[in-house]
Amino acid sequence: MSKPFVPLFAPEEIADVAELYANAGDYAEVRLGETVFFWRQLTKVRYAPLSSIAWAYIRQEDSRLTICCGKGVYQSFFLMLMDANGNRVKIPIEMESNIRSVLLALQERCPSIAIGYTEQNAARFIAPAPG
Repeated sequence: MSKPFVPLFAPEEIADVAELYANAGDYAEVRLGETVFFWRQLTKVRYAPLSSIAWAYIRQEDSRLTICCGKGVYQSFFLMLMDANGNRVKIPIEMESNIRSVLLALQERCPSIAIGYTEQNAARFIAPAPG
């Protein structure tokens, strides 16, 4: 039988993760405890200690659509999380406002997390392309 809780970035397991999950608050498609972030992925719940998250930001992707009566653009929103080693996770969340609520809560609980996509954060966390 597979484990229902799986670490998000590193193989670090937390002993009382099920209890922490039960006590975490709902933020749209994710749950946020005082010290741990949770996200459901299919049949598993992924988690990461807040201290392992280095950067969090919103990503918007636009998809062009052609339907019977014209063309349009569908917008998808994602919560992006990155650890100090450059490992990145892309979590789909339906509404941008829900992601903003998550980012605000992350900032309140763990001020060391860099919040938002800025040139400074990109330069700090994204390795330049070789070339």
